[in-house]
Amino acid sequence: MRLRRLYSIILSAVAYIASGTAAHAQRVDDKIWLQAGAFRPSFDSDARADIPGSPIDGTDFDFETDLDLPEHKTVVNVEGGVRITNHLRLEGGYFSLKRAAEVTLEQDIRWEETTYPATGVVDSAFRSDIYRAALGYSFVKSKDFELGARIGAHITKFKMFIEGDAIVDSLLVAVKREQKDKTVPMPNLGLYANVDLSRTFSLNAGANWFKIKVGDYKGNIFDVSAGISARVVRNLGIGARYRYVDYGLRAQADDWDGKVNYRFHGPAVFVELGF
Repeated sequence: MRLRRLYSIILSAVAYIASGTAAHAQRVDDKIWLQAGAFRPSFDSDARADIPGSPIDGTDFDFETDLDLPEHKTVVNVEGGVRITNHLRLEGGYFSLKRAAEVTLEQDIRWEETTYPATGVVDSAFRSDIYRAALGYSFVKSKDFELGARIGAHITKFKMFIEGDAIVDSLLVAVKREQKDKTVPMPNLGLYANVDLSRTFSLNAGANWFKIKVGDYKGNIFDVSAGISARVVRNLGIGARYRYVDYGLRAQADDWDGKVNYRFHGPAVFVELGF
């Protein structure tokens, strides 16, 4: 309900701006900015948990198709930044998503030594908290245009589990829970651009990507977004953007031999403070 109300407020403000009565401000000139809004992505996520040190693979399962987790959900997203100098900036962001469901399985799912049989009822959940921090340098910067590069990290904390009647060593076990809980830092490189189209409207875009292998873990990330914002008054604005994220992690460690992949993309609306 609160998120619907936020959508309503933002859309009303957009209509107000479109009438031509908005005040002006230049986003490229902001020294400090903070955005908070609603992000509604579509999800496509899958995982597998093999038996460590064994040639026997677990089941590749899809959280949305096999476990009936919601394919769409609205979450709160926060972004912000500060200019250290005219060309140097520090920025970051955070959002959290949690999905859970109960489903009757249509196929066996093997998670390490545990098998959840078809026709069994299981509970499952997938939660991830994503933190982003980066240091950027605007190698091109004028009164109404900015283009720069950044280096930083995405820190992803995820937790996933399946719980229900299961078979372990050919024996039926009542209510067995299998779970993985990891925090994974992923360095990345990126580009960003901001353009002031007028005294009211601005365009912004950014992309981050990286692929790395460290020890028993191999990961990749691709994160791109583009949007438009408008200032209602000098320090207060609204905006909308579209974001796409593709994240993958492969592990061959003693505590987890398997993989997790998730992709999400969708629109977001936000309120922005800039000074």
